[in-house]
Amino acid sequence: MELTWFDKIPNVKLPNLERIGHEIHADDWQTIIHAISAHFLKE
Repeated sequence: MELTWFDKIPNVKLPNLERIGHEIHADDWQTIIHAISAHFLKE
């Protein structure tokens, strides 16, 4: 079984991004920033 990058990050939660493919849409940045902040600001 091959591990992906998110399998190596403890307690990671991946947001569901619609329309994602080979690019990140401007509408998705708030979701991405919130997910990163929530991960690193956990106590």
